[in-house]
Amino acid sequence: MKKEKVTDISTQESSPDITSSRKWRNKQIDRFVAWEMFCRYIKHEHTIEMSHSDMCDRIGTPKDLLRNILKSVRKKLNGQ
Repeated sequence: MKKEKVTDISTQESSPDITSSRKWRNKQIDRFVAWEMFCRYIKHEHTIEMSHSDMCDRIGTPKDLLRNILKSVRKKLNGQ
């Protein structure tokens, strides 16, 4: 049987952790939200209200994400 060398990817500098990238996280937000909604449905918690800060914490986004989105939409609608 051939022995393979065990590698520890935490010490490899050539491959940074993709999940710490803001760009990657922003592309995956929809998937994270869908997963949280699915989990709540499976646990029969879909009728229980979830706070905005709790959802942001679960999907790894800043707590003021919704506020910033609303400000951005408001600026675009007002032509600023």
